[in-house]
Amino acid sequence: MKSISIYQKVKAVAVFMTIFFTLNTANLNAANQNAATDTLTIKQKTENVIKAFERDDFDAIVVYFDETMKAAMPSDNLRTVWAQVSAAVGKFQKADLDNLRETRVENYNMIVVPFSFEKGNLNFRLVFNEDGTIGGMQFLPAN
Repeated sequence: MKSISIYQKVKAVAVFMTIFFTLNTANLNAANQNAATDTLTIKQKTENVIKAFERDDFDAIVVYFDETMKAAMPSDNLRTVWAQVSAAVGKFQKADLDNLRETRVENYNMIVVPFSFEKGNLNFRLVFNEDGTIGGMQFLPAN
């Protein structure tokens, strides 16, 4: 039986997440009128998402998704993706918020946070719509 490297597993998870991101691009401006999250900055939302991953609280993450992302990645699917990431790179250790990178591309804000796991590192990327909802999420190999 052929052994699959950690980076091949990470690449497979990244492709999986990219598919969901691509499905989402058709309607990235769908409005999510959740008043509880509208007052937070995208950095605060990013921190909350990371804390929710640490607690395995996937419902708390989905709250920040736009409607298209909620349909493509409900909390049960997100739980499965997190399990796949963990199986590939081990237990989550920490998010390096001191090295958070924020960029703007057209009408979207992207935040990338380095994640450390037992067996390696990944970059966690969130794509925020203009209304502050999350329209995309990816786990990518660290550079």
